[in-house]
Amino acid sequence: MPIWPSTVLLAAVSIVSWAGLAAAPLGTSDRPGTAQGDPGFGRDLRGREPVTRGYIRIQLFDEDYGDDDDDYDEETPRPTAERGPLARCGYDPCAHMQVPCAELQSATSCLCPGVSGEDVIPEQPRLREVTRVSGSTASVHWCAPLSTVGGYRLTYGPLGAPANTSTQPLQSRARLFTLEGLTPGTAYRVCVVAYNRAGVSRPAEEDPGPGSGFGPCATFTTRSASALTLYITAAALLLLLLVVACVLLRCRRRRGAAAGSPEPSIGLQNPTYEEDKVGRPQP
Repeated sequence: MPIWPSTVLLAAVSIVSWAGLAAAPLGTSDRPGTAQGDPGFGRDLRGREPVTRGYIRIQLFDEDYGDDDDDYDEETPRPTAERGPLARCGYDPCAHMQVPCAELQSATSCLCPGVSGEDVIPEQPRLREVTRVSGSTASVHWCAPLSTVGGYRLTYGPLGAPANTSTQPLQSRARLFTLEGLTPGTAYRVCVVAYNRAGVSRPAEEDPGPGSGFGPCATFTTRSASALTLYITAAALLLLLLVVACVLLRCRRRRGAAAGSPEPSIGLQNPTYEEDKVGRPQP
């Protein structure tokens, strides 16, 4: 048997063996102590650390960077200019003919106090004071509630009796009204009521004290007729005394002017005439 056929067969077997080893995954072996999970994994038979071969994973991205910029702009909020704290509106709920705070806010971007809407019954206004009380008139001053108000109305009557007298509807900007036709020397109870399309504010549960400035009602007393008569009489007497004093002073001046010496003549005098006048016998 020739030698070359056996040599060719041995070479073919070697190539097949190397091909199988090359196709086998890293980290696997038929040798004991070299399988993954075994304490001897990664060491050769001589106890030395083998040279490990790792993989570097490279990921290719085929994307348009222009689209990424657009997405970034959409997701990331743009910086905005910082603003300072807003100031409160110059709104005074007790000022007469006060402009509504909503109009002030739309004009100056200020802060308004929170108020309820038009569909909610307004809260009670606060009757601040009753001033300029005379025998038949009195001025009532109130403050607006934290509600949407369509208008106001005042109800009043003698203290202890039902408040059956009511004023005409007043506009929402009004904070002052003068009651007229009152009876002199009478105690009155007056209340202010706010209303809108949802309803009317509830009345006071208790009678307020004189000059109360916390609830929607207050009490006051008109001046009596005797006091008015006394004031009028005193004024008339004072006026009469002034007139008499003026007349007396004028008459006194006239008497003084009539009884006084004649005024000296003004100008040059003739001395010859004066001598003849002195030497001339009196008749």
